[in-house]
Amino acid sequence: MGEDVAEGSTNANAVHASPRISVVLPAYNSAETLGRAIDSVITQTFTDWELIVVDDGSMDATPLIAADYAAHLGERMRHVRTENRGPGAARNTGIDLARGEFVAFLDADDEFLPDKFSKLIAMCNRRPELGLVFSDYAYVDVAGKRHASIFDDFVPYIWDIPYEPIGDEMRVCGPELLDCMSGRYIISTITGMVRRSVLGDDVRFPEDLRYCEEWLFFLDVCRRTRAGYVAESLALHHHTAGSVSRSSVRRNLEHRIRALNSVRTSAPHLSARARRDLRMQLDETHRQLACDHYKSGAFSEACRHFAMALRTKPDLRTGVNLAQAIWRRVAATAHRSNTRRVPSRG
Repeated sequence: MGEDVAEGSTNANAVHASPRISVVLPAYNSAETLGRAIDSVITQTFTDWELIVVDDGSMDATPLIAADYAAHLGERMRHVRTENRGPGAARNTGIDLARGEFVAFLDADDEFLPDKFSKLIAMCNRRPELGLVFSDYAYVDVAGKRHASIFDDFVPYIWDIPYEPIGDEMRVCGPELLDCMSGRYIISTITGMVRRSVLGDDVRFPEDLRYCEEWLFFLDVCRRTRAGYVAESLALHHHTAGSVSRSSVRRNLEHRIRALNSVRTSAPHLSARARRDLRMQLDETHRQLACDHYKSGAFSEACRHFAMALRTKPDLRTGVNLAQAIWRRVAATAHRSNTRRVPSRG
């Protein structure tokens, strides 16, 4: 299905002066939150931006809301509708349309804080060699409580990466960032901003993954350029109980395993620490997926993933779990066999 520019939007082929920042915002059935996300772009203290909203085949009022904003913002916003192919493909569509010197990303259920652009641009102005800048972010949990720092709560190892301070909480990362990125998730989509020249025609989000795709994207970016971050929360992530990232646990675990294996094969020269981190994550993810299959009665799949976890990290607990899954699989097979042998009464 080809791309259609919504009524009221700027023609994607029109030529205008290039903005400093292109914001790529994928949206799928996001009618309840899209306005909040777009408003957070409009209220930025740094105003040299364009907004590209990629509607990923929504079936609710998302296209109507996006078209209304596009009519109001004129050439500053483009609204593109595509068939549903996932957030990675939607972001790639936005990257291909981006005219800015930098590309930033925003999800439709999240928002930027007002000084995000001004602080990231200030860092890039101070250090033009940086092709990637990012930041901490705050988040609102499913109970509605706001937490100040994802770095402090979930990514504390970022503080161990050597850096050069350049003022105002701005830090230029040492080469150790790449190794740490290879073994652990650090950069969230809504915090990263990348020079368009670094992306070229080949650095894109994996389109076959709908979970962890941003990890592989930013890892690829880190391989090609220097990076730095602002040690301050510049975006706000909303945890939503019904979101795909929380409602499709098994699918997410499967995609995470694929992402972890992709990192292992694409980065053979990792440090011992990064390799250990990857092994631990693979072990834990296989275990989680095995337990999920076990609880649902899929004992063959449980056996397979317990065995994979055991292969990744030999462990007595996992060995016992595998034995239990094998016993349950044998018992279930025997029960089905006996049931089939019971003669019918007639």
